[in-house]
Amino acid sequence: MQVVMESKKPFWHRFEAEYRTIMLPSYDGTELFTQVLSQTPDSKGPVVVIRSPYELVDAPPPEFFEGYLADLVDDGYVIVYQHCRGCGKSDGECVPYLNERQDGLALLEWIRKQPFYAEEIFLTGGSYLSSVHLSYLNAAGDDIKGAVLAVQDCNRYNILYRNGFFKCGLHGSWAVGMYKKKQLTKKNFTKDSFRIFPLNALSKTVFGEENPLLTEEFCHPDPADPFWETPEGGKEYKHALENLKFPVLFTTSFYDIYTEGVIDMWEKLSPESREKCALVVTPYSHAYLGNANVVIPYKNGALEDMWPHFQNDWFNSIREKRPPRFVTPGCVTWHAQHEALWRTAPHLDNGPKAKTFFLNDRTLEVESAPEEKIDFTYNPYNPAEFKGGCCNNFEGQQLQDAPDSRYDIISFLTKVLEKDMVLQGRGEVVLKVASDCEDTCFYARLSYINSAGECYCLRDDIVSLRGQHPDYTPGTAVEIKLNFAPNAVRIAQGEQLRLDISSSCWPYFLPHRNKVGNYWEMESAAIARNTIFTGSSKLTLFER
Repeated sequence: MQVVMESKKPFWHRFEAEYRTIMLPSYDGTELFTQVLSQTPDSKGPVVVIRSPYELVDAPPPEFFEGYLADLVDDGYVIVYQHCRGCGKSDGECVPYLNERQDGLALLEWIRKQPFYAEEIFLTGGSYLSSVHLSYLNAAGDDIKGAVLAVQDCNRYNILYRNGFFKCGLHGSWAVGMYKKKQLTKKNFTKDSFRIFPLNALSKTVFGEENPLLTEEFCHPDPADPFWETPEGGKEYKHALENLKFPVLFTTSFYDIYTEGVIDMWEKLSPESREKCALVVTPYSHAYLGNANVVIPYKNGALEDMWPHFQNDWFNSIREKRPPRFVTPGCVTWHAQHEALWRTAPHLDNGPKAKTFFLNDRTLEVESAPEEKIDFTYNPYNPAEFKGGCCNNFEGQQLQDAPDSRYDIISFLTKVLEKDMVLQGRGEVVLKVASDCEDTCFYARLSYINSAGECYCLRDDIVSLRGQHPDYTPGTAVEIKLNFAPNAVRIAQGEQLRLDISSSCWPYFLPHRNKVGNYWEMESAAIARNTIFTGSSKLTLFER
């Protein structure tokens, strides 16, 4: 272990903090840049562990830790902040997910031998900074007393795929940027790199070498594939929350990249675990706090405004054996969009009243019209583009293009609402469809149009024919179901709902090739003629 700096420097106006940086050997001898912050050189107290892959090569000065970390130090916590392997000032190669479990466990063992250790460890982080903790959670030890795990799904399949469709707009460019980020500083990559044929040439084209982990992930689009129960497929992450022994504050947002996954994590907790945990759902995106760069500034929607110093309060409530200030253990607390209020309940359930709209002739109606057909061409070489990743990809809620903006986007609209519609819970679209290809896909995007004529996306889903009808015969009419993640939003009087149906959503999902087989190996795509049967297709939502 090499201590590269140890000094007592002016650190905020409240006190002078002890600030040390250490090159700490991990399990295999690779040295990881680690920082320790405490009130004084002799401070001993609960330790907060943070591991990040996003730091710069230049070590940040103490002032970098102003904000919530300063608040934690002010409350007597000792901060241990480590740059992940191959990131920032740490040595080694960054291959996402590969070494986080061993590196994290090695850091915990080192902490337990330090004079500042007081037999209490707390974990915090958002997105990948949460994943690093999930990797070792089931082996972390009884001295882990609590955690804040923000905007991250524990299921690696969900991070990469939606119903077998690779999430280019989530894992794609992120994975490319992270892989050997310090060694391969120049990569031959644009978003269109995922459209090359065959796709198995991607790794050598982009990196100039094989990336075994990315290659392997592309070969397993089926969630039931045994790969997802291996360490390489994220087994430790997937089962991290089983038999959870300590309180965790989970957070997500309605337009986060992991909305549905985090809510599913909550539902899968054992009743005993869930009663001491809490889940917060804000109205924003992966930047879940909602205090900057928001598309729609929801009144009373910023978590830090509603619950100042929420990490301190959550950790302190555990140590002081008292209720936290804003949330209720055992419950979900969510922001009801355009109602300017927060609701709390054990589950974010569907509203009691189902509301069904039939897809008629470019309209959404409460009564079905006689069945008719709308045909459109789906060309994988020129996929339909959309704006905003809704809750499955980055960029969340965004302003949408006009209805029927392309020949392969079919838009259906309600009449202007005569009264408010308060939606809560999930939704689904049942489409009667057909195709002249042996396989293809259908995409649905739900949006709303406000009184100013602006259209903002709410939810989306994508499915393949063969995914729901394994023996599909070209030309056959079948029903398929698309499912929307939970939401809570008021659509006001004078506004409208809009449903777009297409067969692609670029650049968020990998375009379907309209063929049967492993798309990783396909050297070409087919052009499909797809059909929607109106009058027989419907959208169902739930009202409070």
